[in-house]
Amino acid sequence: MLSLKKILNEFLGENLLYRTVSWSGLERMLTIDSATPKHEESFVSFSEIPFVGDISSNTVTVAVKRPNGVEKVSYTEQWFRQHEEQGRYIAGEGWGEQFVLPDECFDEEGEEDEECVEQAYMEAEIDAFLVKGEEREWISKIMGEAIKVEIIQIIVYDKKDIKKAEECLTKKKVNIPIKLISQVRRT
Repeated sequence: MLSLKKILNEFLGENLLYRTVSWSGLERMLTIDSATPKHEESFVSFSEIPFVGDISSNTVTVAVKRPNGVEKVSYTEQWFRQHEEQGRYIAGEGWGEQFVLPDECFDEEGEEDEECVEQAYMEAEIDAFLVKGEEREWISKIMGEAIKVEIIQIIVYDKKDIKKAEECLTKKKVNIPIKLISQVRRT
């Protein structure tokens, strides 16, 4: 059985990365030929596979040639510790909402042991990072920096989105192939 990556390489081309953005994000990318972070304290991330579940009528996925200024994420504790800012960005914030301090971080009077709390938070954040290994991400090396991209293809969710994508491309006077998500085979 062929892997999803192998099928995508045959179907869309090798050395491509994917980014799911809003329609306004697509227009911005077409205007400035760059992918921008959401805010100056974040990174730009891409994936080796398009996240089919992330694509909706409010979003579009772009396939780009692998840009300069990004590095492949290795989902290991060592990589996290060597790239702490990027690792924290990838881990996200959702894990913190479910985090509960372990009992051993409290003394007999119920006071928190600061060192234990710090260690527990770090371990939970690393765990949140490690579980995202299937995302196969590439991330910008510098926080807040836009990444120059060459869009090779646009992947849309619904047939009606093809027209939306065509209008966007016409407005920006560019010609980029558009694929309907059902045309992107999965295994």
